[in-house]
Amino acid sequence: DLVKIEVITDLSYGFEVLNDYTSVIHTRVRAEPTYAVLLRAGFVKLSSILDVPLTRINEVNSADVVSVAQFYSTELVDFMRRVLDIIPRSVFEILQKIIKIQTSQLKPLPVKFESQYLKEYAQLDERYQLAEMTHRASTFTEGVLEMESTVLGIIQVDARQILHDGLRKELVRQVSEAMHKTLIFTNEKTNVASLTQADVKIDFNRQMKKLSSQMDGFRRSIEYIQDYVDMAGLKMWQEELARIINFNIEQECNRYLKKKVLSVDSKHQSKVIPIPGFKIPSNAGSINSSATNFMGRSMNALLTMTDPGTTIFGPESIGWFNPDGAEVCGIKTFSIMNQAINVTGTSGLDRLLGFRIVHELGFFLKFYQTEVRSFLPFLEQLRNSLFPNTNVPDNVTKIYGTGLKRVEKLMAPMLKVILKMGQAQLLRRQLNQVLQFSCRLDANLLYQSLITLDESVLSDIGEHFRDPDTKPYPDPESNPLLGQLNKLLEASGLSDPLAKIYVVTEPIESLPLLLMFFIVTYMSKLTWDKDFATLVRRKPAFALDGMPLVVGVWTLLKQFHPSYTRQLLAYLGQFVRATMAGVLKADINALANNKSGSTPIEVTNTLLFIDMFCKVGKIPRSAVSEFIPSYIFDAVDASPTSN
Repeated sequence: DLVKIEVITDLSYGFEVLNDYTSVIHTRVRAEPTYAVLLRAGFVKLSSILDVPLTRINEVNSADVVSVAQFYSTELVDFMRRVLDIIPRSVFEILQKIIKIQTSQLKPLPVKFESQYLKEYAQLDERYQLAEMTHRASTFTEGVLEMESTVLGIIQVDARQILHDGLRKELVRQVSEAMHKTLIFTNEKTNVASLTQADVKIDFNRQMKKLSSQMDGFRRSIEYIQDYVDMAGLKMWQEELARIINFNIEQECNRYLKKKVLSVDSKHQSKVIPIPGFKIPSNAGSINSSATNFMGRSMNALLTMTDPGTTIFGPESIGWFNPDGAEVCGIKTFSIMNQAINVTGTSGLDRLLGFRIVHELGFFLKFYQTEVRSFLPFLEQLRNSLFPNTNVPDNVTKIYGTGLKRVEKLMAPMLKVILKMGQAQLLRRQLNQVLQFSCRLDANLLYQSLITLDESVLSDIGEHFRDPDTKPYPDPESNPLLGQLNKLLEASGLSDPLAKIYVVTEPIESLPLLLMFFIVTYMSKLTWDKDFATLVRRKPAFALDGMPLVVGVWTLLKQFHPSYTRQLLAYLGQFVRATMAGVLKADINALANNKSGSTPIEVTNTLLFIDMFCKVGKIPRSAVSEFIPSYIFDAVDASPTSN
């Protein structure tokens, strides 16, 4: 009789048609949430599907019995996940309504208010709707939470864990979709891609504010409902948001990598809780279509707003401005962005810009090996003519004139790369300031602890170099302290991008001399602006800005031995002294003829460039006065950085 019952109740024949009933079960559960608890009996019954496939394998004592059982058990678990997937989807449909009530209908309660306004602040109808939807959401999850652990084949399944995975999956899908749809920068009225810098500024601020409201709604709703569905809501929110952003940053970095990281190979991707991918419409414009995802589009928007060819970076105002003084991108813009994409997104953009800098440095090194190689004999000849740097050669005017003319065609490609590096470095510095402010404001104990730990580790490393025999250097393989500390410092904005070494390269010939000609070439196209306190373009047709130029040159030299920086300062000092000697000689002749001489604009701007360069690189005055006497700075009203 038992054999007959087993044959009659065998469900193995129905394995192929199970998926056809998924929609029916979903409709029933959506209409009656308590029906979910009855599904456990059906899931247990499904385990009989394994009996027929395993019968013959067991009879012959095959070693494949475990792998076959594992396969069918996994299929059953996947089916169980698909069936229960309706519950988190229904919960998040309710959450959407809760978000709408909390963000647009409920008024924030003040700490104190007069009793006559009690009815106004009570908002009884809205709170009744909120309570009703909260109860319905808890009813959906109640049935699953009452289900005990179920054995499907050889796998023990925890229904509670499946529910939590389902909620995470739906959260990831909705947050990813919200970020993708919101961070497409198009005109609000015409729905045409943003083209001009002014349009990008307006669209960027508008979309970031919109995303900030959406993210705040998600977070508040999950925090509100977490106790009713038995889950750690804020932990889930923070973990999944960080995973979404880090995954998209990793995929966006592929455009700067030779060895791409596929989405299926990403450490942030999950089979159970997948992060979806989205395609950009072909007519979305270059600012949108040139990026892989929303993080790349955000970076493209920032690069467009801070284009050194059209904007002016004001170091005192910490922002980018139009020539007429109107702010394009500043502290407020970064604050709005930080609220929208969280500190994880801000840190991710910082990392993405770091990859961009590495890419540009690699392009420059390749350019130097291919295009500059043919100029190296000529540069070596000039270097011998200018040796020693402490003296001024007799035919110095001819040397500089010949050099500038010969290397003229190298200047435009170098300017493009150096401005890109300078722009990215200034953006990184601004992002680090935002991260540091957020850390001090929201996690001051962590901020102070990191500063103390960083100082103590640097002190220990300093002791090692003073006494390497008794004070060992921290081994990164056996002691992960340095690596973990570096990650925390970067995430908290406590790292200095201008002090970083991005690439390791072999020494290259005549780089300081070529950079000297590069700087002198573009000094005539700049002028000092007292309002912005920086060098700015003399004419709108000159597509360059002083501060990105200075920071780009510093970033390039930082990748090489400090002697390269010293050599560049020596060449610039020699150029200033030689030119000033010619000016003084001309002044003497002018006085004899009752005429007045003037300092060339190239000399004045070179001195101002050196002053800004020293501030960026924190180079003391003593290092500059070795090559340029202080009285020359005084003569042109430009004082170098003091200690």
